[in-house]
Amino acid sequence: MTEVVPSSALSEVSLRLLCHDDIDTVKHLCADWFPIEYPDSWYRDITSNKKFFSLAATYRGAIVGMIVAEIKNRTKIHKEDGDILASSFSVDTQVAYILSLGVVKEFRKHGIEPTDYIQHLGSALANLSPCSIPHRLYRQAHSLLCSFLPWSGISTKGGIQYSRTM
Repeated sequence: MTEVVPSSALSEVSLRLLCHDDIDTVKHLCADWFPIEYPDSWYRDITSNKKFFSLAATYRGAIVGMIVAEIKNRTKIHKEDGDILASSFSVDTQVAYILSLGVVKEFRKHGIEPTDYIQHLGSALANLSPCSIPHRLYRQAHSLLCSFLPWSGISTKGGIQYSRTM
């Protein structure tokens, strides 16, 4: 996308789940955004496997951003990841991992922010899954308004520790 984005564009942005037809577009975007090359199986998984929650932000039909998250039981995550969770979380707590988050350059600083994605992710998860983590994720989304940069350190808000390291 190389067009200049009008300031009113945010009102035309909508969110939807990624689907199989998005694979080629998502491959292209990921190649622009991320310094790694994902295998083809990853693109198939994020567009069809129910363990992933993948949202696309679209503007006039074109994908301008996306977020991919995975829900895991706390017992299935790496120890170092579990160590950053608040001690009040029980062993059977489910954790939402944000695996990928990207916005095309022209839409950055136009209101498509990580917290917007997280809020919509929480809403989508609540509609797709009856478990309690979507509701917890959605409730805590406002607590994530703290700066995402620099990507270092740990902050505590609302009784939950958030890692800013990637």
